[in-house]
Amino acid sequence: MKNLSIFFLMICMMIFLFSCSSTDEKSDGGTPLKGYWSLDEDGGDILKDSAGNNNGKLLDRAERKEGKSGKGVYFSGNSHLTIPHKNYFNSDSFTFSIWVKLQNSGYQYIVWKNGDQCGAGEPPTRRMDIWADTEGFLNLVWHNEEGTRTKKEGNKSITDNKWHHIALVYDEETIALYLDGKADIKEPLTEPLAKNNAKIWIGDRPGNSPANGSFDEIKFFIKALSEKEIEQLASE
Repeated sequence: MKNLSIFFLMICMMIFLFSCSSTDEKSDGGTPLKGYWSLDEDGGDILKDSAGNNNGKLLDRAERKEGKSGKGVYFSGNSHLTIPHKNYFNSDSFTFSIWVKLQNSGYQYIVWKNGDQCGAGEPPTRRMDIWADTEGFLNLVWHNEEGTRTKKEGNKSITDNKWHHIALVYDEETIALYLDGKADIKEPLTEPLAKNNAKIWIGDRPGNSPANGSFDEIKFFIKALSEKEIEQLASE
């Protein structure tokens, strides 16, 4: 009887731990949302991660202004924010989601994750690298595990001072960049994406390619969201 009671107690503990783990990894309607930076703070340089404990930080002269939902941050070409690395950023599948409102002012970085050096000498491990070129078209660059670099360009300009939703989706077999709920870039993969332990830059990259505009509602999921789920994010 004693052994049976111990066995029953162990089963209950396993169920409890599994339940806690599932709750920790899943929020936002049951989707595995690991990071959510709403950028709704009243002031200061700390950007709260309401899905976990990975707070970001505003740098230089960023301003708090009206965002897509509530408040957001405005970069005037000389500021950006960073988010520390967490192991889940190297997930085998993921979705990175953000709202941007950019003016037309040359090359403008949206997200960078490959360390504090860009160009000569940088490691071949670009995992998230998205920017708008001088015509406002989105560009996506990535390295695979072998260090091979690939660059693709989108088909629609976003530097019109209007809000646009951008989502990067990866599932080991495909990488896709969605703009306002529709695929702007979509490529099959033969090798997994490279991994790194670098922090995320939003609004700039090393070497100075700053954005001129507003950013809001940054989310990171440890799942490749479906097209329907991306459309839902873009309609919020």
